[in-house]
Amino acid sequence: MATPLIERGHAPPRTLDGIEEQYLFYLVSGSVRKQAQHFYNCIFEPIFNIPLEQQSAERTKSVEQLEAKIAASTRAVKKGFLFNEGPFVKELDKALQGFGVHRQQYFGGAFVGNHVHAALKVSNINKLLTSILCAARANLPHKAEMVENETVKFLNVFTLFAKCHAIYDNNFIDETNVEKLGQCIKEFLSYFRTAFPGATIPIKMHMLEDHATEWVRLTHVGFGLLGEQGAESIHAKFNSLGRAYTAIPDRVERLKCIMN
Repeated sequence: MATPLIERGHAPPRTLDGIEEQYLFYLVSGSVRKQAQHFYNCIFEPIFNIPLEQQSAERTKSVEQLEAKIAASTRAVKKGFLFNEGPFVKELDKALQGFGVHRQQYFGGAFVGNHVHAALKVSNINKLLTSILCAARANLPHKAEMVENETVKFLNVFTLFAKCHAIYDNNFIDETNVEKLGQCIKEFLSYFRTAFPGATIPIKMHMLEDHATEWVRLTHVGFGLLGEQGAESIHAKFNSLGRAYTAIPDRVERLKCIMN
């Protein structure tokens, strides 16, 4: 998904041969679970040893052959912020906490919906990137210029994504904004691929690029109404009303009062 669908075409269907090959790639690469996406999530051996072809020829490839294929491939696992105790991650967390955003302890430090709103404000994007520059100047002064050039890329990509988010997060999206959303998504993905040519396109970015505009055009409803937060807020309101009518002994009458 590093290239648009119109250029890459649909992925070929999975085969037993392909699954076996990706699993062997995964083993030779060190079996790092965080890198599962680079091996199409083929990270477990099969439960049943199903013959891949009705021949007696030995099909097991040597480790040297696998290593040669992996070395020749273009998969580049970026050395990002992999450790929670690194100076860059610490500075980022300080900046996030400065405008009320806390990474969740579960699911890899992800954000909740309200935190995304805050993090995509232009002023807060600048705070995040400034924190990275400060960490680079303090810990890697000889790399500060390179880090500054990289932060410009992130500033642009976050700003472009913020434009998409501002449109698809509305309750109602008319046809004019549907077209605008499509253009914003196109600009965002185009810049992302240019600025980070070796980066993987996550599944959510794929959904945004290939399916979001089509869905919004069909429903004219923003993504904010499709999550669980709306239902949770209604649930909380019902609980509040229920407490107000707890004095009514008959539960049917109590429910009628709540609904009215």
